[in-house]
Amino acid sequence: TYAVYRNHGIMIPRDSFYQATSGKAVTKKELKAGDLVFFAYNNGKGKVYHVGLYIGNGKMLHAPNPSSKIRIDSLNSGVYKKNYSGARRYLD
Repeated sequence: TYAVYRNHGIMIPRDSFYQATSGKAVTKKELKAGDLVFFAYNNGKGKVYHVGLYIGNGKMLHAPNPSSKIRIDSLNSGVYKKNYSGARRYLD
């Protein structure tokens, strides 16, 4: 997400943990394409460990781990539903 935003001239913190504390907080109901969605240990209440780019319709674009390709997944399934911790908006 850092590289995507940077390539469009928008500077955000490098690490997901810090990205999750900057920008404008938005609720899940308020999500818009381009918002960053975060996932944290301890059922979403612990330290943030992952970030995705919300693309609409309950889905995000992300790389699940460093060795996988970028893919689209639902926010409302499996570990992503369980560990969802919030969202931030960096775009107006």
